[in-house]
Amino acid sequence: MFTVFYTNAAGGDSQSPGEASALQAAGFVPTMTYEEKPGPNATMLRAGQRPAFAELLRSLERITVSQPKRLVVTRLERLGRDAEDVLVTIRALHKLGCEVIILQLGREDLTSATGKTVLSTLIAVAELGRANAAPRAAPAPATARPQTASGEEAILDLGPFGSRESGLLRRHEAA
Repeated sequence: MFTVFYTNAAGGDSQSPGEASALQAAGFVPTMTYEEKPGPNATMLRAGQRPAFAELLRSLERITVSQPKRLVVTRLERLGRDAEDVLVTIRALHKLGCEVIILQLGREDLTSATGKTVLSTLIAVAELGRANAAPRAAPAPATARPQTASGEEAILDLGPFGSRESGLLRRHEAA
């Protein structure tokens, strides 16, 4: 099997040797290794826009080996910055006749029918998590004030006692 490792040292903290070691400890032996170097806005780039990953794709296109090709990465985010990017990347690799193994997800080939189902489910859960996190991360709204139909701030007349509670108490005592 022609096995390619793709490691990413994003964030300036070179974890790539650890990633390659983890892939080898899992029983994979690389034929080629591509390491993405950290750079400005590296996490904002789509997989195909990252220099080492783009070179990896070009190499896989040129390689004509009689044995099957396989790309092995440690984590799902190595293949893209969001769900759409990951799916596009997996489809492109599948068209090149390349299996995709993500160590984080086990040894299932993500280009297989079962792998695609697992991947789609995980991506859907991740997207849901991001969508639910966005409202929680948004700044709290200013104190809500009653509005009139025209959108102006309503003035609440609390009577001579000056507070809602005292007005309610007075009405309750009068009854």
